[in-house]
Amino acid sequence: MCGLSGIFNLDGRPVDPAVLQTMNERLVHRGPDDQGLVLIDSGSGRAEETAVQDTGFDLGLGSRRLAIIDLSPDGRMPLTNEDRSVWLVYNGEIYNYRELRAELAGKGHLFRTGTDTEVIVHAYEEWGPGCLPRFNGMWALALFDTKRRRLFCARDRFGIKPFYYYFDGGIFVFASEIKALLVHPQAPRRPNHQAVFNYLARSYRFVDGRPTTFFEEIKQINPGSYLLVSDQGLKAATYWDLDPETKTELPSARHYAERFLELLDDSVRLRLRSDVPVAAQLSGGLDSSATAVLAARRHGPGLPVFSACYDLKPFDEREFIALTADQIQARKNLIFPRPENLPNILSRMIRMFDEPICTVTFFAHWQVMAEVQRQGFKVVLNGHGADELAAGYYDHFLHHFGDLYRSGANGRLTREVEAWLANHGRERLGQLDDYLTLLDRGSSYMADYLKHFAPYEAALDPGFRAANVNPKPERKIFDSLLSNRLYNELRFETLPAVLKAEDRTTMAHSIESRLPFLDFRLVEYLFSVPNDLKIRHGLGKYVQRLALRGLLPEKVRTRKEKVGFNAPSEHWFRKELRDWVEAIGASSSLFDRGILDRQGFEAVRREHLSGRANHYQFLWQVLNLDLWLNEYFG
Repeated sequence: MCGLSGIFNLDGRPVDPAVLQTMNERLVHRGPDDQGLVLIDSGSGRAEETAVQDTGFDLGLGSRRLAIIDLSPDGRMPLTNEDRSVWLVYNGEIYNYRELRAELAGKGHLFRTGTDTEVIVHAYEEWGPGCLPRFNGMWALALFDTKRRRLFCARDRFGIKPFYYYFDGGIFVFASEIKALLVHPQAPRRPNHQAVFNYLARSYRFVDGRPTTFFEEIKQINPGSYLLVSDQGLKAATYWDLDPETKTELPSARHYAERFLELLDDSVRLRLRSDVPVAAQLSGGLDSSATAVLAARRHGPGLPVFSACYDLKPFDEREFIALTADQIQARKNLIFPRPENLPNILSRMIRMFDEPICTVTFFAHWQVMAEVQRQGFKVVLNGHGADELAAGYYDHFLHHFGDLYRSGANGRLTREVEAWLANHGRERLGQLDDYLTLLDRGSSYMADYLKHFAPYEAALDPGFRAANVNPKPERKIFDSLLSNRLYNELRFETLPAVLKAEDRTTMAHSIESRLPFLDFRLVEYLFSVPNDLKIRHGLGKYVQRLALRGLLPEKVRTRKEKVGFNAPSEHWFRKELRDWVEAIGASSSLFDRGILDRQGFEAVRREHLSGRANHYQFLWQVLNLDLWLNEYFG
């Protein structure tokens, strides 16, 4: 786990070693254990691993190292092969590196380290860009192939690890974080107003699933994609996506559950590979509890678990945390995020994120990671991703019912709806009626969903709104309404936003976060099974619940309400942080910048503070955006 940076001057100009060194230093939090630089003449392949002032190098690679596997100096990057024809900087973990190493050794490749990094080098030698589908893990990498004079840059299937770049045809500058990229004197520093519009008018969910960022002209490699950078320019390609035609057919629900557990357990097994101690994040919900239980089966008693807790219901999950932690004899660490700490910490978070932050939840996550770091853990497991795979959000029921409605399965539809109402409250029937009416009219659920943000669009300056409205990315590759909703959340909406925040929060504390539910084998499997194995008897994640019978405490396994890793933000913004929220209208620069309309904003803020509506998410986004603009643009 590391931070990477680099400069490739395709126009032949020499790389400034001081700029490369400073870029690397900006990422020290991602890799405090070691650092390395290499300067390369892309034409001859000549390379120098010290910071020299020679003017003959048009390519530079930098790395900061967080030592997780093979803690010796042998793991220093940039790492090269025997004849120094391939140079690699890399951020992430290839969990199946041992299996790949054995396969490559059988083909004659020689290894001098115990790292997964060296496996990438030899895998590229053997298979070229075709190495990527063989990797099980998370990664952002940049590899220079001196024989082909090209830079090969890639990102993992789900974008767990970040890769930002700027390309103007003459220079290609890249880094793990935007702050390092901005060190380069030619990197532009202009806000992307379309991203700002989406953040304020449509919520954070519709920002990060695009190649664009909050900075105009600074882009990111799409998940499941790679770039080839050479004299011919920049060539992008996709190496992974879900195949809607892939179906798994098994004899019974029990068989599907057994296969689910087999895949999840093996994913946890691989993600426990580490030469440093591993901890787990435990929220009390189904997903993090499953991860902790399976990890503890291999770790044994005493697995450290870290949990955010509150004194407010329903956000406090200590009851469920204790049930799981006590069953596996874990070492509990309970952290109580305090709202009074948020204003001061948020400024530092903005500097570490480089972009506005999706939700208040990651303030709580920040507090948890600070304790994980204080106790000296470098690796933590969590349960992110399961909701987007196995239908864990409330609106997923609507899409499933829509599929049943369209198929004419009225008997099953009636039974499922009744079970859903019994589990989650009969007041939800109105939501379903509205949804089915949309289907009858041929209307889009997403278009209707975006109407909920009308007050926030009205709070924007009319000129800013008109100039920056843009289409929301949405793809339909499945026949099923539910499958398409899950697919879009996985690829373009919720998960990309969460993964960015997860990466920045953990790496700000020099911690590697591992996500067993995002093993590509498990993702592909869950998208290949029938959707009635995701929602059944009025509950989501049915196959997961069935698989975990006898492993989780029954009260955790059968929970009906979803809290998730959340914070009591609505309450805080009316109580402890009321003065902070009230000060927005007087001090925000967004009015002077022509982004917010004062009258429209005041209407939203008054509604929230009076308790007539819950607008904390919009207020949070305004706070974030104001801090971010002032930090990066004055």
